[in-house]
Amino acid sequence: MEELTLLAVAAVLIIVAATLFAQKHGIAAPVLLVLIGIGCSFIPGTPEVLVEPEWILMVVLPPIL
Repeated sequence: MEELTLLAVAAVLIIVAATLFAQKHGIAAPVLLVLIGIGCSFIPGTPEVLVEPEWILMVVLPPIL
């Protein structure tokens, strides 16, 4: 439970920092967040997060569109 909480707090801090960095340098924030996500996937020892496809289709995708 503590690992999940730490992961959630770290994710929020990374999102806020990336958004501020993107605004300051004129980069689109979603593009920067995708690049950060790709970079984080190469860090050894990070926990594997499995998300059901239904969650992506029902919760994540509609606000993006």
